[in-house]
Amino acid sequence: MTRLVAALLLLVAACTPPAKPKGGPPSFAEATRGLNAREGLVPTFVGDAEVKVLLPPPGGDGVSLRVIYVASLGAGLGSNPVGLDRGRTSDPVVLAFRVFGDRVLAVAENHAFIADTTDGDEQRAVRESFAESAIWSAKIEARGPRGLLVDLSSLVASDAVGVAERLKEAGQGDFRLDAERSVVDAAATLVFPTNLEAEAIVTFASDNPGSEVDATAPVAGAVTLRMHHSFVKLPDEGYTPRAPDPRMATWSFPYQNYAAPLNESLVREVAIRHRLTTDDEGQVVDPIVFYLDRGTPEPIRSALIEGASWWAEAFEEAGFPGGYRVELLPEGAHPLDARYNIIQWVHRQTRGWSYGNAIWDPRTGEIIKGIVSLGSLRLRHDRRIFEGLLGTAGTGSGAPNDPVELALARVRQLAAHEVGHCLGFPHNMGASQNRRSSVMDYPAPLIRPTSEGALDTSQAYAVGIGDWDKLAVEYLYREVPEGKDPEVFLDGIAARAASEGHTFVTDDHSRPISSAHARGSLWDNGDDPVAMLRETMRVRRIALDRFGPGNLTPGAPQSELRDVLVPVYLYHRYQVDAAAKLLGGYTWRYGVTGKAAPTPVEPVPQERQRAALAALLCPRSRPSG
Repeated sequence: MTRLVAALLLLVAACTPPAKPKGGPPSFAEATRGLNAREGLVPTFVGDAEVKVLLPPPGGDGVSLRVIYVASLGAGLGSNPVGLDRGRTSDPVVLAFRVFGDRVLAVAENHAFIADTTDGDEQRAVRESFAESAIWSAKIEARGPRGLLVDLSSLVASDAVGVAERLKEAGQGDFRLDAERSVVDAAATLVFPTNLEAEAIVTFASDNPGSEVDATAPVAGAVTLRMHHSFVKLPDEGYTPRAPDPRMATWSFPYQNYAAPLNESLVREVAIRHRLTTDDEGQVVDPIVFYLDRGTPEPIRSALIEGASWWAEAFEEAGFPGGYRVELLPEGAHPLDARYNIIQWVHRQTRGWSYGNAIWDPRTGEIIKGIVSLGSLRLRHDRRIFEGLLGTAGTGSGAPNDPVELALARVRQLAAHEVGHCLGFPHNMGASQNRRSSVMDYPAPLIRPTSEGALDTSQAYAVGIGDWDKLAVEYLYREVPEGKDPEVFLDGIAARAASEGHTFVTDDHSRPISSAHARGSLWDNGDDPVAMLRETMRVRRIALDRFGPGNLTPGAPQSELRDVLVPVYLYHRYQVDAAAKLLGGYTWRYGVTGKAAPTPVEPVPQERQRAALAALLCPRSRPSG
């Protein structure tokens, strides 16, 4: 009997699989138990507060997966001076997941320094000469037949946008990410064939929070935001980068090509733009669509859609009928989903700038997603400016001089302006002195005095896309006809812009007080800064002569008059700047060596400078010069 029991025990032992060593790696099934599996860019496993992905087996270079990666704020602080707004993004990078033994490193590749050659050794020499950035690392949890299981949760719940650093720079205290109060939000994990979106609630703690934090957070020492991460499939081949031209307005980024011939510059630039092509029948393959934040109320919603849609005319004339449109964001879609170009309606505690940014492929400049952030308080501030100039009797009437209608006219232009940045266009601060030819200038309201001493608001803001904008779209997007040399074709567009008298002046030659271009000014009007300064002073005098309780809405404390007075009293300040730039100022056009000769740099004529000086010293009493 004893021998029989012993034999049975030996048989059972032989048939039982060996026990997993204590502390050994879990099996794939164990590591994903209780998680919901989702197919998409990579197989993703989502739990209550964790996100795991199944990376493909690494290739010969040790890289398992390459994506375009960007982090964003899904919910912000609400303070304009700090700048941590909803929708704020990090710079896009090409992120390579590299396998080293039992670990995976997420490495931001360095595409600012390259060798544009097919010689692998030459490429390697450049690649190894400049640093990359490993931004995250994790241990491989399990290995399955399809790849390597990695927990992304620590990356998703990290400070990927640099919140703590920004708060410190803004003088708001020494904040630190509190891991105990930060958690992955599984409900915000979205998996699609071309992108993976993950989000976490992250909390930053401080013992010495600043006043801006105190004004916006319920508890100043605990700032809780939402950190969003987009992992996007690398774009398909077939995109043709386009070189920028200083005569035309384009966003671009530089890189250094160490394979360039010795007689050429190392530094090259690539324009930032969307991919836009047509098929053999002339139909647009994949139109550019911008989606408006569903949190935008009426009548602002309709105004933003209308203004942002102005660009459709420019794209149609550039050979892309139906190639651009604006729609309301689909219900339930995440604004930061990389598949949607978005126009966000952003609220802050104080008025601030609006922005147009883009996520692009750092290798080619192809825009993956445009992100517009429109500050909602700008609209209310504009309404108050017009109430200061015109009074409040017409507010809400719907009449042409209704301050609300004028503010909506301004926000239409603002929508077009910020979307323009997301299409690849910088400012053109010379357009206001050239028949208001671009929405990419900063527009001052053009309010004119009448002979009866009233104020005419019928031309307050231009309507529709400008002539300069159409040329800019043509340069950046029009398809080069088959058989045409691209450089010659694009040079023809730039030469035509100059021949039609268009003026392009960059931010650098307009915004700083030291900038010398006499036609580059912000918030100015008219092609004659001196005459417009005198007219602006007459508008200001009419408004100040009528200023009083009628500039406040009924029931408002009269002490608020001091707030309404400021923009009226300083109504002329930007036109003063424009006139002052004639003093010692110069004019010129940008040029390219070997192409059409630019207009030479010329000083403002003496008589124009004297007229400007007279207007600045005594803008009301002297005759116009």
